[in-house]
Amino acid sequence: MPRFSIITPVYEPPSEAFESCINSVLAQTDSDWEWCLCNEAQNYTSHLSVLRRAVVDEVGRFRTGFDGSQDYDLVLRVIERARRIANVPEVLYHWRALPTSTASAAAAKPYAFIAALRAVREHLERRGLPAEVTEAGPSLARVRRRSLHHPFVSVVTVADGTTERIYGVSQNLGNHLVSSVASTSTYRNFELVIVVPATMPEDQRAELLRRADGHGRIVQVDAGASLAHSLNNGLVAAKGEYVAFIDQHCELINTDWIETLLGYIDQSSVALVAPQLLDEYGVVYSAGLGLTPEPHHIARGRLPTDYGPVGMFAIARECFGVSTACVVAKATALRMVGGFSPEYSGRTFDFDLACKLHQQQLHAIVTPLVAVRYLGGDAPTTDDLATFKRRWGRYAGRDPYTRIDTRMVIPAAS
Repeated sequence: MPRFSIITPVYEPPSEAFESCINSVLAQTDSDWEWCLCNEAQNYTSHLSVLRRAVVDEVGRFRTGFDGSQDYDLVLRVIERARRIANVPEVLYHWRALPTSTASAAAAKPYAFIAALRAVREHLERRGLPAEVTEAGPSLARVRRRSLHHPFVSVVTVADGTTERIYGVSQNLGNHLVSSVASTSTYRNFELVIVVPATMPEDQRAELLRRADGHGRIVQVDAGASLAHSLNNGLVAAKGEYVAFIDQHCELINTDWIETLLGYIDQSSVALVAPQLLDEYGVVYSAGLGLTPEPHHIARGRLPTDYGPVGMFAIARECFGVSTACVVAKATALRMVGGFSPEYSGRTFDFDLACKLHQQQLHAIVTPLVAVRYLGGDAPTTDDLATFKRRWGRYAGRDPYTRIDTRMVIPAAS
C-alpha cells in the first residue's frame, strides 16, 4: 500500500474544533501516513481528495493568483493528465460551517469565486475548448460551449395530424412544431425529417412541407405505428451525423437551441444532450432522467429559477439519461444500441435508451442554457414500468449521477 499524505488547511480555527480534527485524524486505522498542516487554504472541489503525487508535481502543484480556489485550479490541471478519476460514494468527513466560510454563505469569499472562474477559463483554454464562462449563481460557474464545427443536423419529428388546444387555440401540433423549428432556429444547416402515417392526406403533407420552408422531407410509416417505431424510421432516414429529435408537442423558446446543444456533444463519450423541458405553465417538466429511488424526471414540478441541491439545476451536468422529447443525439450511438425499444407504449423507452447507452459507457448531458416548452407528457403505464423493471431493475436506486429525489410532483402510473 502507498503512503498517504493528509493535508489539512488551517487558518485560526477554534481550539475545540481543531482538537476534534486532530483526534479524528489520529483515530483513523491506516498506519502508513503523514500529516501536513497548511496555512490559509480553501478546498473548492472537495476537502478530502487523494491525488497521485507524481501528477501533482508534473502539473506544477499549487499556483499563486488563485487564492481561495487554488485547490480547484490544481484539480482541473490534474484531471487533464489523469488516466482515471474515481469517487468514493461514502461520507468520510464533516465540514464545519464558520461565519467566514463559504459553507455558511457562498458570498463569504467573493475573491474565491473570481479565482474559480479564472481556473475554469484557463482549463478550457488548455484543452482547446472554445467556451464562455459566466456566473450562474452563488459560487456557480456556467460554461456555454461552442462547437468547433458546423455539421449537418437531421431534425426528426413525428407528425400524426393531431389537433389540440394550445393556449386556448385549436392547432395542428405537427404544423405548429414545424413552423417553430423552420422559422425560429438560427442554425440553418439542417433538414427536417417529418415522419407521418401512411393515411395522412396529401394536402396535410403538403402543408407540412410548406411550413418547413425548403428544409423538409416526408418519411411514411404504417398507420398505427408506435412512437418508438416512428422515431426509429426517422433515425434510419436521417442523413446527418447528429440527429435532433423533437416531439410535436414541443414549442421552441431559444432560437440558438441547436448550436447550443451541439456545443456539448463534441466529446467522444457523449451521446445525448438535452435542454430543460418546461410545461405549459413554465414549471420544469424534466431536467434529465434519474433512477433513484425509481425512474423519474429530475426536478419535475420545480421552478426554472430554482438552483436545486448544490446548484445542480443551474449548470450543464451529466445525468443517467435525458428525455428525447427534445434532444440532440449522435446517430451512430443510437444505431449501435438499436434505437428506441418498440416494446414500450410511451416514453418509458427514454429510460430504456439511457440504460442501453450507459452499458456502452456513453453519457448524457442536460443544460439549462436551452429551455423548450413541452405541452405533452403522460405517466408511464404499469405494463411499461414492469417491462423496464424486468430489463433494467438492477439500476433502480443506483443512479451514479443523482442520488436523491428532486421532484416536487410525483405522477402516478396509469
